[in-house]
Amino acid sequence: MGNVCHSPAVATSYEEPRLKTTEAISSPSTTAATASQGSPRLDESTNGGGESNVTVGQARRIVAEAKSPIAAVAAPEAKTKDGFQERTWREISATAKTSIAEVPGKIKRRPSSENITLDAYSAKHATMFERLLALEDNTGWQFKREDEGVRIYLKSEPGQVFCYFKGVTDVKVDGGVPQILAVLLNTEQRPKWDELCLKGSTEQYFPPFYKYAYTKFTTPAKIICPRELMLVGRFRFEEDGSAVVAMQSVEYPEMPIDPDFVRVNFIEGGYIVRPKPGTSNEFTITYTGCVDPKGWIPTWLANLVAPKQALTLAKVKKFF
Repeated sequence: MGNVCHSPAVATSYEEPRLKTTEAISSPSTTAATASQGSPRLDESTNGGGESNVTVGQARRIVAEAKSPIAAVAAPEAKTKDGFQERTWREISATAKTSIAEVPGKIKRRPSSENITLDAYSAKHATMFERLLALEDNTGWQFKREDEGVRIYLKSEPGQVFCYFKGVTDVKVDGGVPQILAVLLNTEQRPKWDELCLKGSTEQYFPPFYKYAYTKFTTPAKIICPRELMLVGRFRFEEDGSAVVAMQSVEYPEMPIDPDFVRVNFIEGGYIVRPKPGTSNEFTITYTGCVDPKGWIPTWLANLVAPKQALTLAKVKKFF
């Protein structure tokens, strides 16, 4: 047996037969599959007579590789798991009593909301959300009074001449966070619960990323010009079931200022809807922010009426 395995005659006298091109299996799929792996091609001819330099053994290996499911089928890409924000939004959308539809409007869509997950979008605007959540803490706030079930606070911030306001109220809503958000974000319905609101319109809405809302307000005193407000609101959800709506003023050429109105600057703020522990239908709603009323209203007067901003919660809570 040892002589057979090491016989010089066997090693030198045998040459593996080579295939002619016409004998080879040269289908496009086979050629493509093997060429990409650096294997000899079945249709490579070097002798000018139509014969291939591919041996029988090589041909068998090429065909076997072409039939292999590993070579023929690319491994499927792993699916990206939905993040917390995406899952929560899906749950809220499924339980919402009214449909949540896009409103493209005439304003160009914000590029930061395109081709991105809600989790990544929220992370991109994390500073805005964290600023709002920091206002929820009562540290540094002055409790002014409780009116119509709303606890009202004021606060001064370094470098800001206008006071921050905060209203906090408790509500019972069987529809939960989806129902509360549906009311708070329905700009068109605001005139029904806010007697000072003349008009409300959604100028653009790409849920669950952001919304542009436009509102017009009359003023209690006739000597003060009516106001208008153009806001962008962004949404984020918290692990405890809370929803955060961070808002600030925004300006676009497509929405010029009405010459009969003064456009307010909502510097920062928004809503925080937080479920009360141990309950399924009780929530605490916080509405807070800082507003520059613009126009000829002096700063001292703007700060004097700031608490009235918080009282909008007393109006809207009747409509949940």
